Amino acid sequence: VDNMWSALADTRVTANTSGYYLVSGVVTFTASATGTRFGKFKRNGNTLRAASVPASPGGVETFLDMSIRVVYLNAGEYLELTAWQNTGGIIATSINDGASQMSVIRIAS
Repeated sequence: VDNMWSALADTRVTANTSGYYLVSGVVTFTASATGTRFGKFKRNGNTLRAASVPASPGGVETFLDMSIRVVYLNAGEYLELTAWQNTGGIIATSINDGASQMSVIRIAS
């Protein structure tokens, strides 16, 4: 199994083997009833997919589903999942209910 994560580039998952990868992710923000939440999957720093959701009323966590995609990566290409918000204040990503996560699985060469 390829080690696709490195502490030297800890925001990235880098393909060591060229092939098709199944990519998914979710970002969970802590509760805030204002603003919008944004996320991007990036390949080599360029946007691959972007999404946004409005704040959840009633003070519940907001889930930003980045959906599943199949992408081809050459060896050495990398993926990142980025997120931000515009509440006008500081809110964090949540560690509850599955938290924020990214999954990258090679499915074919």
